[in-house]
Amino acid sequence: MSTTDGALAEATGIAQALVGDAVKVSRLVTGGRNSRIWRVASGDRAFALKQYPSRRDDPRDRLSTEVGALRLMERHGIDSVPRVLGVDGAHGFALLSWIDGSVVNEVSDADIDAAIVFLTAIHGLRAAALPLMQAVSITDDATGRTVVDAEPPRPGSGAGAGPGGSTPSLTEIEGHVRMTLHGPRGDVNGALLQDGTILRLPPPEADRFAALLQPDRNVVAEGTLLANPLGKVLEVHQIGASRDQLNEVQAPPGPGGKKGRRGRPPA
Repeated sequence: MSTTDGALAEATGIAQALVGDAVKVSRLVTGGRNSRIWRVASGDRAFALKQYPSRRDDPRDRLSTEVGALRLMERHGIDSVPRVLGVDGAHGFALLSWIDGSVVNEVSDADIDAAIVFLTAIHGLRAAALPLMQAVSITDDATGRTVVDAEPPRPGSGAGAGPGGSTPSLTEIEGHVRMTLHGPRGDVNGALLQDGTILRLPPPEADRFAALLQPDRNVVAEGTLLANPLGKVLEVHQIGASRDQLNEVQAPPGPGGKKGRRGRPPA
């Protein structure tokens, strides 16, 4: 039996044990250097079987690290990543839910927006028993392309800034808070709603409205919305417990340390 046949036979046996039914396994050629991905079909169901490097070749426990991160994201409602359905730690395999997709050959504005939404959700994760997770970049193993989470532009320097810039329309969202979100230093900077929408406020203002950002609180927010297939992020301009209790959220300090004020766009 060749090495390729042996690897396929091993993957098939492990997949069948984790799925609990007959399976058909095929190797995905992704160009990744750190692991192997197998596509597992069982009836009309599809799964991904990921094989991690042997601990003999790499002492880092990549399987436990990735499985732990995926389960943490699942607990906090981040649904743009695969779910962990089974683990064979002895042989270094994890069975994951299948997500259809395609190779990103050219990074578009939509890809960057999707990465921003994902990184925003990751920045907000804080679990009582785990250290804060801060993502600074996402790399596509197959292409080597990386999206880096840089600092936001200074007030007055972004797109649409200045006298000739356009004023974005405002969106109102109402919902119940699922969890409070935090920045890299643990400061409150927003909330995740039950429907998956992320509310973002600058930390000083997030502290001022902290009571509204607690789990199970109903909140109404108005602001600038970024939405794409991975989720929605609202930069909050006004917030309150109801529509008739909205309070203005002051913009981050601009040049000279003066706080900005956000007004409604012209009708």
